[in-house]
Amino acid sequence: MMSNHQAYIDWILLWSLLRLQNLEGSIKIVLKDSLKNIPIIGWGMQYFDFIFLKRNWNKDKETLESHMAKINKSKYPTTLLLFPEGTTFTQNTLTKSLAYAAKTLPELHHPIHVILPRATGIRCCLQSLSSQKTKYLYDVTVAYSGVSSDEFAEDIYTMKNVFYNEGYPRKVHINIRRFLISEIPLEDESVFSTWLIDRFMEKDSMLDYYYKNGNFHAQDKIPYLTDPLTKVQAILGMRSLFLAFVSICFFIKLLY
Repeated sequence: MMSNHQAYIDWILLWSLLRLQNLEGSIKIVLKDSLKNIPIIGWGMQYFDFIFLKRNWNKDKETLESHMAKINKSKYPTTLLLFPEGTTFTQNTLTKSLAYAAKTLPELHHPIHVILPRATGIRCCLQSLSSQKTKYLYDVTVAYSGVSSDEFAEDIYTMKNVFYNEGYPRKVHINIRRFLISEIPLEDESVFSTWLIDRFMEKDSMLDYYYKNGNFHAQDKIPYLTDPLTKVQAILGMRSLFLAFVSICFFIKLLY
């Protein structure tokens, strides 16, 4: 599963989404290495065998291939969650992405609601996963209510606001597309990079439509499903999942 990265709460919300299908125990999230040192939460991330990258490709390639080999051998289903942008969408990261694109892809019309994705890591994962066990890549696009087109979700829905001040989004819009991995051009890195950028350009178009219309698609063209959970149930479920995660982390640290 790959997703745009609007805010740090994305991974918890997507974890909650998997919970609706009883798959919350199957998730492995690719994160930056520094997060594993966060007291309590970082310990739990390590216990759940999340994947930490140092942004040093020689080391990260070995890490990813090792984890993909574990997934291939596991008899249990696994959901791998990646954020190809590599960081959350903020004014600072957008500015850096614009500068990078101006130097390396001057002909590209840069998106305004996402930043340019990094192809190397996700390509390595898709190439390393067994085609017999992993057949699909799910492409997720997330948008939050209460955020306008010129604002950043990370500035509004911080972890502190969501879990301590009840400043959570009243609605979370999630669009999911499915791609057959065997049809994704993985052989050539530049071709795959173009394919991935095209997907994020499509995300940008969907987000632009969302900010203008309040949803991702015209409902007369594509079925628009509403989550059966009420807002209260949804946030309580997300909060209980997070608190359970923190409790497990603390308990594990006491044991070890």
